Amino acid sequence: MEMNDNIELLKKMAMADGVLSENEKNVFREVLDLPESDMQVLFEQIESELETVQSETEVIDWKRKNGLDFEKYIVSLLPDNYQNLRWTGDKFVDGRFDERNKQPDVIFDIELNKVYSVAIECKFKMSYYKDCLFVARKEQLDRYRDFQEKSEMPVFLAIGVGGSGSHPEELFIVPLNAIKFPIATKKYMEKFSKKLDQKLFYHVKSRNLH
Repeated sequence: MEMNDNIELLKKMAMADGVLSENEKNVFREVLDLPESDMQVLFEQIESELETVQSETEVIDWKRKNGLDFEKYIVSLLPDNYQNLRWTGDKFVDGRFDERNKQPDVIFDIELNKVYSVAIECKFKMSYYKDCLFVARKEQLDRYRDFQEKSEMPVFLAIGVGGSGSHPEELFIVPLNAIKFPIATKKYMEKFSKKLDQKLFYHVKSRNLH
């Protein structure tokens, strides 16, 4: 992919989310590897375009609501017999994220011959851009991998696309180990597609959530 295509792809993804955060800026820096002066020009251009859409506070509130609604949606898909539900979610105060919250959004237990614990990180995305989806920042993926390794607990990403957090148009349940990069193509994601509103079940033998 050409440099200009990379710039346009990342720019449109930021515009789709509605706000250019510091974490998103860091993703731009990692992918584009441009001089900082050029990055600042690009950031100013994106922020100027965002101002014509709506205020940052409104966007943060919208993103927070859809994110929380999507977490509630995923929790509603868990069977009633799944035990010891721990629902942490992302904690916001005045639009600021508590970085101390390092666990995935949802953790639950299944008790068979022993107790099996499973973790789910919930991600709601407004749309694709050029059939690509921004899944998560590299540092987030690294954090989830660190949690999975230390807890010996399988981690899955529940990704909703389109519609709203409470009623996504598409749903994907992706094993963390299947996500290698922050950006995934729509074609790659299709293999993890999940029927909407269908209960989620964890298969202990295959260690798969579907």
